[in-house]
Amino acid sequence: MVELPFIEKIRLENKQNPKFKLLAIGREESVDTLLQFRDRHGLTFPICAARDTSIFSRFAKESIPRTLIVAPDGRIVYSKVGFMEEDLPDLTSVLEKQLEKAKN
Repeated sequence: MVELPFIEKIRLENKQNPKFKLLAIGREESVDTLLQFRDRHGLTFPICAARDTSIFSRFAKESIPRTLIVAPDGRIVYSKVGFMEEDLPDLTSVLEKQLEKAKN
């Protein structure tokens, strides 16, 4: 819950960039539950339901939340377990570098 407003802000700052994509994945929730949650909290980013845990067993075995930045070539270039506001400068720096590379 603490992370979501920051993720929303990052999305809003980058939504006009065609190279930027953001997706939140809700674990073991229905689409309806997630959409209601998103609307109730004023979030606008795309969110999908993962009813089974296969995606989490692949990328987030230890815990959630998990924040990943995936480079255009599919490599994970940033991975963070949990959320601390102090991590935002590193997250945004990696994201900015990836978006700059994607321009070229």
